[in-house]
Amino acid sequence: MERSLRFRLGKLSFNMAVALAIAFTHFSCSLLKVNLEGNSVPLTKKEQNIRISVREYADVYYQVTETVADSILSWSDEEKIQVNSILWKINANESVERATLMTDPNMSLLQTWLTVELIHDFMDGEVGQEYYGEYQYWTDSATSYLQNRLDSIVLGLYDNMEYEHAKQFIDTQKEDLKLEEFPFAIPSVRLLWLKYNNIPDSLATVAVGNLPEAINDLGDKVTTMSSQAAKRAIWKTELAYRSSGLDSLNINALKDSVTARIDSFIVLAKEAPELIDHVSESFRNDMFMLMDRLDFQMMGAFDRLEAQGKSFEKMISSEREKVMNDLKVISVDVTQTAISELRKTISSILLYVILGLVLIIVLPFGLGFATGRIFSSKKKGMDNSSRS
Repeated sequence: MERSLRFRLGKLSFNMAVALAIAFTHFSCSLLKVNLEGNSVPLTKKEQNIRISVREYADVYYQVTETVADSILSWSDEEKIQVNSILWKINANESVERATLMTDPNMSLLQTWLTVELIHDFMDGEVGQEYYGEYQYWTDSATSYLQNRLDSIVLGLYDNMEYEHAKQFIDTQKEDLKLEEFPFAIPSVRLLWLKYNNIPDSLATVAVGNLPEAINDLGDKVTTMSSQAAKRAIWKTELAYRSSGLDSLNINALKDSVTARIDSFIVLAKEAPELIDHVSESFRNDMFMLMDRLDFQMMGAFDRLEAQGKSFEKMISSEREKVMNDLKVISVDVTQTAISELRKTISSILLYVILGLVLIIVLPFGLGFATGRIFSSKKKGMDNSSRS
């Protein structure tokens, strides 16, 4: 009887322990899920809006700049203005891409704002007049439109106090950082911002976001950099072509000259057959002169193209190096974020495993021991009462 009762009590305590362990395991899994989601520090809603707005603005900037620069290329006959229009596309594209793809959304916005302001002042000043002449109005109008568009975006993202503080910072910096020539030399805004606000670099933070946001950011950067680098490669090829002297206008002029000589030869052959020998000799001499001239121009152009080809290879290598450096920085950020997340996750899992083992192994024995003590105490009490 006693053994049966003890067995039933022990079985009941074990079942209770198992039930508690299962319940706790389910609860701990829920906690683990919450912990995994809460370990990282995601971007705030404001930071997410800043990142999206800045990168959408970049697409507008690229499109407006390319359209106006291509229009100047089509309308202007001056080689200097045409070359400067291509340089504008290349340098503006590189500078805005570098600014809008920064990891920290706030720093990206400030860098973009400073870049847009400096390029506008460049186009609006004496350098813009020297580079673009009568077409300065076109470049100034385009950069003014882009400047005002970004200003309205910043007003929608910052409150009045934040906007005034940031605008004062941008106005202060652009006075000391005027652009004078190509390529654009625009420093990183981060150190300037920390100095302006008297913030030590050791106390500065960088908003990276959680792991999914970091991976998504990496994908956006790779896509944008690859597409824009391809455009810049085409523009630099066009720039090399225009600088080489292999101009289609010279070839067309020679072609028109040859065509005119042939037409004259045909007319003279019809009207004065007796002069055919003399005309043929004159035509042959003219053709030799034209061919010598064409050969001379072609050889000079090919020599220049060879030099430009070497320069172009250097430019491609430079572009590749820039992209790889950017990807390296991005991968470091993602790796650091992933490792931080992994460490926290492993720590949480180990904690729950230990708690689970305690519940599954220790708790049943503890309940059994406590039940045995209670049963023994009751038995002794019953024995004592029966003796008395």
